Amino acid sequence: MTRRKPRRYDSSWESESYITASQLRRANKETQKEVMSIWFNANYQNPGDCCPYESAEGGYQFIYGGPFDPKEELEGEFGGVVKEDVLEDLADELWEQAAEWTGRDHNDDFDDYFFDSLARSTGHLAEFERSIKDIRTLEGTPVNGEPEQRLLRLLYVNVITALEAYLCDFFVSAITTHPELRRKFVKTNPEFRAEKISVCDIFDAWEGIEKKVNQYLVDVVWHHLDRVKPMFSSALGVEFPKEMGDLFRAILVRHDLVHRNGRMKEGGEHVLKTEDIEKVIALADSLVREIETQWQNVKPAGGRGAKEPEVDSPAGVTGLDVIEQIRKVTKENV
Repeated sequence: MTRRKPRRYDSSWESESYITASQLRRANKETQKEVMSIWFNANYQNPGDCCPYESAEGGYQFIYGGPFDPKEELEGEFGGVVKEDVLEDLADELWEQAAEWTGRDHNDDFDDYFFDSLARSTGHLAEFERSIKDIRTLEGTPVNGEPEQRLLRLLYVNVITALEAYLCDFFVSAITTHPELRRKFVKTNPEFRAEKISVCDIFDAWEGIEKKVNQYLVDVVWHHLDRVKPMFSSALGVEFPKEMGDLFRAILVRHDLVHRNGRMKEGGEHVLKTEDIEKVIALADSLVREIETQWQNVKPAGGRGAKEPEVDSPAGVTGLDVIEQIRKVTKENV
């Protein structure tokens, strides 16, 4: 996988800050791991979230390249900058998620109709509630024997799917309805911040920024809450609860149900009860209610949600800032 090495790296998921390779070399272990993790997740993804699985063909089909070994990729980018034991520490954490990884799809082709349907959606809460109501109806359907376990697994997964759809529809609708939040999303997103724009490419970047953002949002795996959480915080001013361990664990169960037919990595299978369905419903519903409550206070009409990120120095000026200046000058001279 060929990439041009950046002169600097994003140093935080949530704030607009960078770190050079020489600064990274002198940083503490925690900072080094966070910077490497941001870089790795911007370039690679778990095949379980995006690749078809064919048992007859030997497992996942790596349609976006790979398989890539986390340690090899980290060494290729950060070898000589970060000590071996720190690289291995992060590689071990990534191996726990997936032994092999695939690349990210940066194809500009995407379904415009699909994105437009997301942007126009305004009944996110009603749709989520409708889905939960249907799940509970099916939960009460009498089914005996082994088929009951199959039904419960499907319902468990569908709760997470309903939450994913809500998060996606809510976020896309918010930044589409409020252009200032869209701009804020671009300025605070680690992947966009890391891109360098040559002066000769400024106008192309200006004309293509909307499609680029749309493509990114269509590709987001919305049950990856560790990545979705800073998006809501930085762009919308909506903070997820600090304690989300139970929901994170429920999403891991969902992964086993979808990609391992219910089998756990450590052995055995998930055996679900109706109480498990109600528990995951309560977890998902709690997050949805928290988002709805906060949005009433932070959306642009209330002020705080529309606050622009501050730029403390010329080093914080991004390609998007330059594009905005050109936009203003162009309008003034028309």
